[in-house]
This record gives sequence, C-alpha cells and structure tokens, in this order.
Amino acid sequence: MHEASLNIAYEMDDTTSETLEKVYQQLPGWQGYDAYDNCPRWRLPQCEVIASVEPSGLHLSSFPEADISAWIEQFCQVASSELGFAVHDAAE
Repeated sequence: MHEASLNIAYEMDDTTSETLEKVYQQLPGWQGYDAYDNCPRWRLPQCEVIASVEPSGLHLSSFPEADISAWIEQFCQVASSELGFAVHDAAE
C-alpha cells in the first residue's frame, strides 16, 4: 500500500485540528509542514509520506511509491486514541 484516505473529516473544528497536529508529531519520521504547500510531511527510510485533508478524508501518500501499510496502521492507532473514534482507511 502506498496511499490511503482515512475517515478523518475534511471540515474539523479547531480542537480536532490541534489534536490531529499532535498525532502528526507522534509518528515516526515527522518533518513538519512543507514550506511549499503547507502539507504535513514525514521522512521514512524507504520514502517520504505526505498528508493532505481532502473532501474524502485525510489522504496519505508515499513518494516514491513504497509499502507504508505498517506506518498507516500505526497512524490509525495513534489517531484513534487521540481523536476518540476509530480511525481507518475510508475505503474499508
């Protein structure tokens, strides 16, 4: 898997947005926000991961394409704990 759309709403209140930022910082490889497009970014050994909030949910992608299934699973676990609801791939 090299991308996923998670069931985190496009429109969120300030509290949810702040909590999501705390989630970002807990994940391995956290680099901060990209200066060009202000998207959250992580650097993993095999690739870079970029997130963007889309109408379909929070979209995570790897560049170059790499299997980031374990990392996405960890993201979902941390986000579920912090946000207080089960976070998962919206396609499931």
